[in-house]
Amino acid sequence: MALVVNPPTAGTLHSIESPPAPAVMDAADGSTVIALYGEADAAVRRTLSATLTEVIATGRGDVVIDLSETTFIDSAVVRALADGHTRLADRGDKLTFRSPSRLATRVLDVFGLGELIETDGTVPPQPAAPR
Repeated sequence: MALVVNPPTAGTLHSIESPPAPAVMDAADGSTVIALYGEADAAVRRTLSATLTEVIATGRGDVVIDLSETTFIDSAVVRALADGHTRLADRGDKLTFRSPSRLATRVLDVFGLGELIETDGTVPPQPAAPR
C-alpha cells in the first residue's frame, strides 16, 4: 500500500511506500478526503489514527473517509474512525463516509456510524458525538 499526500500548497502528489496507510487529499468543497485502500485492518489503525489527528489539528474542517477501494474494514479501524468523529463533532466539524461496500456498511452500522454514510452524493446530518 502507498501513502499519497496532496498538501494544499503543493501541486504534485508524493508517493511513499510504507506500511498500509491512507491517502489524504483536499476536496474542492474545502473538506479533507482520507481514502483507505485494500484491507483496513489492525495494521492500519495506528497510521489512520495519526493521519486523523494531523488532519483534525490543522482545523481545515470536515473530513470525508473514502471507502470505495476498501476490501475489508475491522473493528480497530472503526474505533479509530469513531474517535475521529467524536473529536471533529466536539469542534463543530463533520466526518462522513463515502462509498462503503456492503460489508463496510454493515460494520459501520454495528458501531453506530451508519448514519454518517453519504447517500446519493449528499452529506447526512450529523448526530451528536458519542460520549
